[in-house]
Amino acid sequence: MRPNRLARERYSRARETGKIYPSNERAEIVAAGYSPAPEAAATALGIAVGADAVRRQRVIYADDHPVEISTAWYAHPIGELAPKLLVRERIRAGTLVYVEQSTGRQARYARDEMSARMATSEERDRLNLSDPSAVLLVRHVVYDGEDRPFEFTEAVYPPNRWAFEATYPVF
Repeated sequence: MRPNRLARERYSRARETGKIYPSNERAEIVAAGYSPAPEAAATALGIAVGADAVRRQRVIYADDHPVEISTAWYAHPIGELAPKLLVRERIRAGTLVYVEQSTGRQARYARDEMSARMATSEERDRLNLSDPSAVLLVRHVVYDGEDRPFEFTEAVYPPNRWAFEATYPVF
């Protein structure tokens, strides 16, 4: 199996081609609507824990194998400006481009936090993993030009589907 691409590669592809996924990948939107924001999403977005927020969850498949579960969260007002987020249908150009166009806010940078943990029973079912299995958890926050967060995503990856590479000087 090939590792998944970095979020920045998906963003670049969406801006260049109008499509976020290569030909061997597809996404299924499994949830879309308003939900109470969990602590991690609320903290990242600067809203109250339990406040109504837009929740959009997808399962990504590569060569028809599930390789990612991601749940994106947005503050409630973004759902009013970008109503397609509330519908269980793909947004072909990608949600970030759609949210930018709908709100007038431009993404300036993103910050990722990566950690590993044991998969939940739902994650094991969706990703076809044995019990127990470890997964990689990536928390991804997108900020606008005024350093305001406007998207928080938690993505879960099965073993052998993510690679992180860094180049840096050795002193």
